[in-house]
Amino acid sequence: MKTSRFFFFLIHSNIYLAVGASSLVLMTMLMLNVRLRWEPMFIAFCGTFFLYTLNRKTDTNEDTINYPERITFLNENGKMIFYLSMVLFFFSLVLASLNGPVTFVLGLTPFLLCLFYGVFRFKRIFFFKDLMVSSGWAIIAFLAASYYSDFSLVSFLVFTFIFLRVTITTIVFDIKDVQGDRIYGIKTIPETYGLDKTKQVLYLTNTICAVFLLLITLSGIHSLFYILFVDVFYCYYYLSRIGKMDIKYLCDVLADGEYVLIGFLSILLLLLSR
Repeated sequence: MKTSRFFFFLIHSNIYLAVGASSLVLMTMLMLNVRLRWEPMFIAFCGTFFLYTLNRKTDTNEDTINYPERITFLNENGKMIFYLSMVLFFFSLVLASLNGPVTFVLGLTPFLLCLFYGVFRFKRIFFFKDLMVSSGWAIIAFLAASYYSDFSLVSFLVFTFIFLRVTITTIVFDIKDVQGDRIYGIKTIPETYGLDKTKQVLYLTNTICAVFLLLITLSGIHSLFYILFVDVFYCYYYLSRIGKMDIKYLCDVLADGEYVLIGFLSILLLLLSR
């Protein structure tokens, strides 16, 4: 019981997602073959922690329908989490600025996207929400690269990989949120085209990602991308469970857990490379 409550807290406080963001930074640094640094991982953690906490506040109406448990949690803990995330985000921007203006801008960009997405309600535009969320996460690759001034082909490949992965998970979450999105006029792929066509889009996107990784591996551009095939097959698994498993568990634990899985794969890669 205590374990489940702790895990519930990690998910709804957005700490689980923030750890996933740090995992993507770790993956990026390993792919760039550079000395590991804690600063970009900390910045990604704090930025994700704050932005998703802010988003929970702007999405209250939809979550009242889609996720009442989250509303209950936020009513009890939301204020403390919001102020903590805001302080951490401020310090992360200070830390980013110490590395130079490029890192600072990259650290701030997801916040600007979040404003357009949530506060200014641009998410009502069809597919705009998925595009902005995926772009905000993919910038993590450039954030890590900025610490080494290494905006090489590899950093763009990692950006593309993250963009594709987050596009999939965002659309999966749209399936969970379809009822509230329909009521509040938010146009998403599941709301517009239905579940069957949405699953086809998800399988296609995951297959595109698999082909993308295969081409990178076969071309010899980077030999370590092969380990990310584990993530692709993991995604095929949870996509196959849509409609057969509780959608909230599938989204919060399995889909968001994909980023944490990448962290474990990165640690495995680090151990194998020694």
